[in-house]
Amino acid sequence: MACSIIYTVGKGEYMDVLNVNPIGEIKDDEKISGFIDGLKERWDEIVKSIEGSGRISMVYITKFLLGTLDGLIVFVNALLPGEIGPDKKATVMAAIIVLYDHVVARALPFWLRPFAGSIRYFIIFTVVSIAVDWIVSKYRDGSWKEEPPTTEIV
Repeated sequence: MACSIIYTVGKGEYMDVLNVNPIGEIKDDEKISGFIDGLKERWDEIVKSIEGSGRISMVYITKFLLGTLDGLIVFVNALLPGEIGPDKKATVMAAIIVLYDHVVARALPFWLRPFAGSIRYFIIFTVVSIAVDWIVSKYRDGSWKEEPPTTEIV
């Protein structure tokens, strides 16, 4: 299955990586591609605004990716309400790979570029995968909305 949200590489490398440890089936949707394109444009604007101050730090990159991950999860959940959780996760993971390549691959120092594939694999399939599960569990359990316990003075 070819997915337009993986348009930077097509069906090649990313699909093979996802098949090593299957998460679910990637759901292809033009709205997701449009959402990712909007995030890429937003990142490009951020880069332009801080370009004069030197190299883009990994702090900016991490903050941007984790912030957009939450929004991407909510977007995919709303867009694909009838799909099962593993398919939604696979769709989010495929989309974040495209965004990761746009944001991180261009920001890596030259001495890290030989390790870019290994770094990407670890970040996406360990850090991001765990973050997706954690974010989804927080929304599912409703713990974002919990009221702090109140203490009454007797």
